[in-house]
Amino acid sequence: MLKTVGTFFIIGLCLISYSHAQSGDVLQQNVDMSVITSIDKILNNPNNYLSSAVTIEGTVVAVCKKRGCWAEVATANGNKIRVKVKDGVIVIPMSARGKTAFVTGLLTPLTLTKQQAVLHLEHMAKDAGQSFDRNSVTGPLTIYQLRASAIKITEKG
Repeated sequence: MLKTVGTFFIIGLCLISYSHAQSGDVLQQNVDMSVITSIDKILNNPNNYLSSAVTIEGTVVAVCKKRGCWAEVATANGNKIRVKVKDGVIVIPMSARGKTAFVTGLLTPLTLTKQQAVLHLEHMAKDAGQSFDRNSVTGPLTIYQLRASAIKITEKG
């Protein structure tokens, strides 16, 4: 009985998150719109942004098709940063693709050996429905992603 109630509770939370994202565009409150840092600036000097929350703005170009647990947000010149959300807390809907996202969160480095990089990039490509060439990885890799605490999705304007 308790297991059934728990299951319905989790399903209900997911449905509320999904319907809220569809109608209200704010996936989680507290997007800090007072200071927006460009993705280009962050990617040029990522170590300068590791200690405090930042807010970025860009176009959502990819979303996790399985659980809505990540998205890629890009600038007009094509630089991208991966946004990762805590599974089940925030769900990024597929309908966010092509829209503008404002994301507040902490920038975190993910340092991978060559073997780990191959496995990680292969997994990400599979989730995105893209092909991946294992030989494209030539050595260790550090990936920076934004661990989102708040997201606001708007129509491009």
